[in-house]
Parts: sequence; structure tokens; C-alpha cells
Amino acid sequence: PAVHVDKKVFTGDAGTLDKTLENLKQRGFEYVVLPSYPTADSGTDGVKRAADVMNKSAERAKAAGLKFCYHNHAHDFRPIDGTPALELLLSETNKELVLLEMDVFWVSVGGHDPIRLLKRYSGRVPLLHLKDKAAGIRVQYSEEGLPHSAFQEVGSGSLPMPAILKAADTAGVRH
Repeated sequence: PAVHVDKKVFTGDAGTLDKTLENLKQRGFEYVVLPSYPTADSGTDGVKRAADVMNKSAERAKAAGLKFCYHNHAHDFRPIDGTPALELLLSETNKELVLLEMDVFWVSVGGHDPIRLLKRYSGRVPLLHLKDKAAGIRVQYSEEGLPHSAFQEVGSGSLPMPAILKAADTAGVRH
């Protein structure tokens, strides 16, 4: 139901984005996902620029009959003046149009609890990206230096998957 699309499509010209969205709709996709964006790189101004790109992309997606989601990574939890960049981003975006494909692994690597975030953003997370995390992985906001062994099969790592899935059901996650 969902497909990740390179950020260049969202940040390039509107014609390319519209053609891509039309193609995705014809192929039967329901969600178009921006797989990553440097939300915290330039502080509050960077978050506002990211939000602007996402709001505009989400409007175009809606016009094409699709829903727009952002897929989080650990860098989205880097604090900006004490607040995680993702929290600032979601407060700057249209909650009806900019949805979240929550990646529970990266939420945890970024030092947050996927269950709490699912509760907080209930109704705004239609997609859940599941992968488990090895025990003992320290909080970090960069993917660099993260050992491959940090990634575990669902159910074989340290994340409480049954509780996450229960919270996902309660929060309205569809996929």
C-alpha cells in the first residue's frame, strides 16, 4: 500500500512530483512516503523548511488521491532547544495531511518509546515499520557507527513487540 520516493522528487519541480504521484496512484499505491529528510540539521529553521516541503508535498499527494507520510530516522529525535526535531516537525505540519510511517527501531535508537509516540500521535500513524533492536544499543542520532548487529528480526531483539502492536491497533495503524 505504500512506497518510498526519493526526496529529490519532493524537493524538485512540481511537474515531476505530480507525474510521480499520478504514476503511483495508477499502480495502486495508497501512501507515498518521504523516507528521510534532514530535519534537525539546521535547527528550528531547518525544521520549518522541512515542514514546508512536507506540507506542500502532502497537498499535491491529496490532490492525486494519495496520502503522504514521513518515515522517521534516529536523526529526527536530535533535540533542538530541548525538543526532539520530530516533535517540532509534526507541530509545524498539517496533521490532516502529513502522516507518519513510524519506524519503531529508529524511535528507540533515538531514545524514545514507540508505544508513547503511538499514543501521542494516535490517528496520525497509518503505517508502522517494524524491525527489532539488539539490547545494549546506546541512544544516538546518527546512523553512522551503528553496528549491523543492532538490527534484529522482529521478536528477537529488545523492543516489546506485542505491546507495540497492541498500541498500534489502539492508535489506528492500518499497515
